Amino acid sequence: MSEGSTTGLFEVLPGLSGVGPYPEQFSATGKGTHREGFVVRFHPHLSESWVGNFQSVLHGFTGVLLHPDGRTVIVVSGGQAYHVDPETRKLLA
Repeated sequence: MSEGSTTGLFEVLPGLSGVGPYPEQFSATGKGTHREGFVVRFHPHLSESWVGNFQSVLHGFTGVLLHPDGRTVIVVSGGQAYHVDPETRKLLA
């Protein structure tokens, strides 16, 4: 899934806007957080919307999927998977 969401929990953005709050940075290696990656806006139920910038390490699938628990999200950026809790903005795995 690369565009929108049936849950309203997230939306894929075309890139970083350059205005507003600094996005949350996610990187599997701790590097590359200075560049634009796969950009997703989250709309959690209990907290404010926020933007995540997800770095890739490989070339491959990119998309966002609702986790089977119905609460968390799997973001895949260029083959690198991130399991994220939209409410807490925390990387779970």
